[in-house]
Amino acid sequence: MSQGKKAFYYHYKEKDVRLTRRRLNENTAAFKDTYRYRAGIEGAMSEFDRLTGVKHLRVRGMKAVCFAVVMKAIGLNILLAGRFRNRKKAPLNHNVAPSDPF
Repeated sequence: MSQGKKAFYYHYKEKDVRLTRRRLNENTAAFKDTYRYRAGIEGAMSEFDRLTGVKHLRVRGMKAVCFAVVMKAIGLNILLAGRFRNRKKAPLNHNVAPSDPF
């Protein structure tokens, strides 16, 4: 805010207006409902990287990289299917913490 001869003035930039509008939009229920799917995808990709090391491949070339990534994805899907199957078979005992087979 700055003072002129007759009044006070507030100067703002276009970037500030855009930022304020975006933040107001991010607080709406519709935005949060749409954005919640991204969190799930980010978590899945993070687990994919942690368990398989897909960001540090030992191959070069697009064909070899595609093959390695597909094989790692298939391996992760098998691992997760086994984890899901083991959880379904285990009895429901809420007093004992579940053990991670890995």
